[in-house]
Formats: sequence, structure tokens, C-alpha cells
Amino acid sequence: MKKIVQLLLVFGVMLIISACSKSDKLGKSTVLPKDTIFIDIGGEPPTLDPALAGDDVSFRVLNDLFEGLVTTDQANKTIPALAESWMISPDGKTYAFTLRHGLKFSDGSPILADDVIKSWLRFVDPKTGAPQSNLADNIVNGIAVIKGKLPISQIGVKATDPYHIVIELVYPDTFFVDKLTSPGFSVVPVKTINKYGSNWTEPENIVTSGAYQLSSHVVNGYLEARKNQYYYAESMVHIPKIKYLAISDPNAAYNQYLTGNLDITKTIPIEQYKQIKVNYPHELYAVEQNALYHYDLNQLDPVLKSNLKLRQALVMSVDRDSLVKYVLGQGQKPMYSFIPDTVADGAYKGTHYYWESWSYAKRLDYARKLYAEAGFSAAKPLTLTISYNTLDSHKKIALAIASMWQSGLGINVQLKNQEWKTFIKLRQQGNYQVARDGWIADNNVASFTEFMFLCDSAQNNSHYCNHNYDKLIQDAKMATDPEQKQQFNQQAIKVVLDDYPIVPLYQYVYLRLVSPRVEGYYPNDNHNDSVMTKWMRLAY
Repeated sequence: MKKIVQLLLVFGVMLIISACSKSDKLGKSTVLPKDTIFIDIGGEPPTLDPALAGDDVSFRVLNDLFEGLVTTDQANKTIPALAESWMISPDGKTYAFTLRHGLKFSDGSPILADDVIKSWLRFVDPKTGAPQSNLADNIVNGIAVIKGKLPISQIGVKATDPYHIVIELVYPDTFFVDKLTSPGFSVVPVKTINKYGSNWTEPENIVTSGAYQLSSHVVNGYLEARKNQYYYAESMVHIPKIKYLAISDPNAAYNQYLTGNLDITKTIPIEQYKQIKVNYPHELYAVEQNALYHYDLNQLDPVLKSNLKLRQALVMSVDRDSLVKYVLGQGQKPMYSFIPDTVADGAYKGTHYYWESWSYAKRLDYARKLYAEAGFSAAKPLTLTISYNTLDSHKKIALAIASMWQSGLGINVQLKNQEWKTFIKLRQQGNYQVARDGWIADNNVASFTEFMFLCDSAQNNSHYCNHNYDKLIQDAKMATDPEQKQQFNQQAIKVVLDDYPIVPLYQYVYLRLVSPRVEGYYPNDNHNDSVMTKWMRLAY
């Protein structure tokens, strides 16, 4: 009798949940204003300074506030922005950009070629500390300037008149214009920055060059922006206001979406993916990204740095197939390299770990052997701490990896959850053992190889350094023959794979709910997840 009552209670709860789900599906209780779009950005942006940005939360806001010579469309193709056109010399080493006439900052002051030059000089100035300044290392004297060996005025960029900019490269680079879509190359108000210093991004001080300007900011709460009336394509910007919500919990964001308080989510709760897919098939987008989810093995940590066999054992003992199928289950692909197979039209698809084709049982047996040879055993187990930023999916993945390392190798694993700003600061400082990481990049291999592992890259979060790798990447940059360039890149990738500084886990799929009232946004072709509100309009 007791069991029957329990079953009836469970059945009753299921009916209530089902009713709630149907109620959610039938309608949303909140009517949002017609002039404002509400966007979840997944957390508090660490910075609103384009030169200092290196994360996707900051990028989402900066894409609306600032613009450079070029930008991207929704299929991630590079298109004109503040520059109306450009020419490339026959040898591929000189780029001449022509600015649009009548450009203005959000305060109405003109944007001229000199503003572009000043913005770029600030970006490469070592005093700025820009994490992506190495994007400019192919500009003449770029490396020396970035390293502080030459004054910033010596870099190979100049304004020939108020509307023309000339850039001299060391070697031809077919991806150079694509690199200029990075927020670091945005045009910023240097005069305002000099006046207010680090406070220049406060709403009362900030001046922008993009489609929107910041109007308010409540830290860890929300940011608000309004249309920039002086933007050159102002007539094509259809939504007057944006409210960015810094929601770090996907469950909270999903509830806000269900009640009609959000137009676009950053992601969704992974455990509710199947239900959401059934209930909202036309609002849910699952898009494969040119992106890697991985764990950094801190090369400043004495145990991890000095023990290659240990690092290889950690990488090999992860069951990626089970991770993507049972823990995630949203179409992610297991990764056995740090270059997704979709990059460069599959040119690096075969450059993977040599043991990729082994069964998991065989990999684990070999990993156990390596673990023992590294000096660890049941009597002398390794203790590791996995650090991750607050997000339910990160926690689930960390628990899964911890379980694999504990059951497979006998490692004592501890988990450390940290707030986003704190997490990325400690990771950049190398104050961790194992840390969650992700790299979202473009469709060219350079957007991966030129950041993640170069010895002096500010975004080398594993703090790995192999000068042979750096040399191969430099050789690839200098190579003019496409086949030779690819060969150098493949050799460089293999160097990293053989050194095991990271644990590649899977290729990202981003999941997003978009309200039916949002028109003009097409995520399916946006594999870089580089989003701009100026594309969108509100139907009601």
C-alpha cells in the first residue's frame, strides 16, 4: 500500500511538472517593451576596453559598442566597416584602407585616419597589456614594438591623409584583413582615455565608435545601451535599446526566457536540452563552432611541468565519447587535437593524437602504465585540483573528468568553483593546477596556432613554452607557398600534441534560445558566434 501511495505521489508530481511545462509553452507572462531587446550574456564582462578583451562575454558587448576598419557578417565573412574599401599591393605586403567620409564617435566628434592610428598604437603598446596584441606582429616592427624594444611610433602603420591608412607587413598574410575584425583593432576615443584613464569605460565617460553607446552599468547585474545617433549606418540599426543581463546560471536564464523576460539566452541548461528541443524546436539553435573545450595543465606547476608521462596519462584516460554522449548529449564532437576538423575546410583533420583509433580500454591500460612510470600508485596517489568558473555545465564536466581520473588512475581530485572574473585572472597568472578553458576562433588555423601556445602569448593559459613550436609557427607565417605553410603548421601542431600541455575534450556546439519576436538573426551560419545586435529587429 505504501508503495502505491508513493507511486501516486510521484505520478502527481509528474502531472504538475507536465502542466507547468505546457503552461510555459502556451505563453509568456511578460510583455517586453517594443524598443528594447533583452540579451543574456552569461556573466559580468571582465572589461569593456576593446584592447584588454580576451573573452566571449566582453566580446558580445564590445561588438555592439565599437567598430574597426572591417567587421563580419552573420556567416563570419569579413566585410567593410569604418573603411569603405582597401587595396593590396601585388607582393601582398602593403594594405591601403580608405575611410568612409563623415564618420563620427558617439559624442559627435569626427573619426579620421589619425584616430585609427592612435587606437592601434595603444593596442600594441606593451604598457596597455593587450592579450591579443600579437595579432599585429606581422606589421613592420610589430614584434619589436610589442616587446618594448622599439617605440610604438616605429610600427608600420601611417595615415597619409585624413581618410587613408597604409599598413606595411613583414610577409604576405592572406588572413590579415580577417584579423582586423578583432575588437583590439577597434577605433577607440584616445582623447577620452587619456582624460579618464581606467575609468573611461564608465557610462558617464565612455565614447564609442559602433552602433550603440553604453548608457548604464550595474556590476554583476546588467548593462544598458542605446543606439548611437552618429553611427554611419544608423538608419540600418532597428532596435533603439539593448539590455544585457549578466546571468551566470543557465537555469535562471532559462526561467527568465520562459516568463518572457529574455529575448536571447547565452546558452541553456544542459540537463533540459531534450525537453527544450521538443517544446521549442523553432526557438532553439544548436550550432557547431570553430571552437575547442579543453583543460589546461599548468606548465608552471612543478609536478605537471616536469612529468610528460603524467600529462599524457591524464589526456589519454579521459573517455571523450562518454563525455559528449552521456554528460552533454547535444551534438558535441570528441577532440583529439586542439584544431577542430572544421577549421580551414578540414586541412588539419588528420593531425590528431596517434592513439585516437584505440579503444578506450586500450587507452586506459596504457595511461595506467604511464601513471605508474610517472611515479604514482595506489600507495602514492597524485592529488589534483580542477578549477572552473561558475556554470552548471562546467561543474558536470569537472565531476565527470574527476570521476574518470579517480576510477581510472586512482588520482585524488578536488574541484574549485570560482566567479568568472576571479577565475580568468588566476588562470592568466598561472595560479591553478588544472583549469577549464575554451578557445573560440575563426576559420583559419592561425587563429588557433598564434595564440594558445606561443611562449610570449598573453592568452597562453597553459603557460606552455616550446621554442621549436614558436619557430615552426614563424616559418609558417613566412611561407608563401600554401602547401609549405600547411606543412609547417602540421609540424607545429604535432609538437604540441606530443608535449600534452592541455587536455582537448570536445568541439563546441553553442545552444541558444531566440524569441520569435527577434527577426534578422540567423545563428545557423554563425560558427564563430560573433553576434551584433545591429543585424536584428523586433517584430513586436
